[in-house]
Amino acid sequence: MQKQTISQSLRAIKRLKGQMAELSLRASENVSHEASKQPHFAFVDTRTKVDEVREQLILLESSVAIANATTTIHVEERSMTIAEAIRRLQETKSEISWLAGLHLKEGTERVSDGYDWDEDPRRRTPKMREVTHVTALHEPERVAQIDALKERFERINDAIEAANHTTPVRSLKEPGTA
Repeated sequence: MQKQTISQSLRAIKRLKGQMAELSLRASENVSHEASKQPHFAFVDTRTKVDEVREQLILLESSVAIANATTTIHVEERSMTIAEAIRRLQETKSEISWLAGLHLKEGTERVSDGYDWDEDPRRRTPKMREVTHVTALHEPERVAQIDALKERFERINDAIEAANHTTPVRSLKEPGTA
């Protein structure tokens, strides 16, 4: 039997999760029924299938986790496990989002500072003041930092994907089997 790669295993995990969701929905829809009608799917049988798929999913996800923790790749001028590279991807993505979400303000603007009442008691006028904003990060610098982080993300992601297509996943035996 040919060993499955990490990429193949990840696709299988996605299929198993979809299968579990479908079976769980089927069980939910058939948990109760009118006494005079038979459900389309037996609740207990469907729940048993969910448990079987869940067990396959746990074993497969564990196998991928082991492969990720024990396979070393070379990226960013050093060696690291796939697991570490995945965490670096996540943190790089978070940093890109954080930088992109910063509210940069620079320059002077007039802002309302409440209201003044005119001589006519029914009429009020806004009080205005000037506020000058300074920023520690200018827009061109932010764009350059985000671009550099996106390039870093691509380098790490490419290394992970290359390893995922060639790294075999060792199959874990199901509990109770020899």
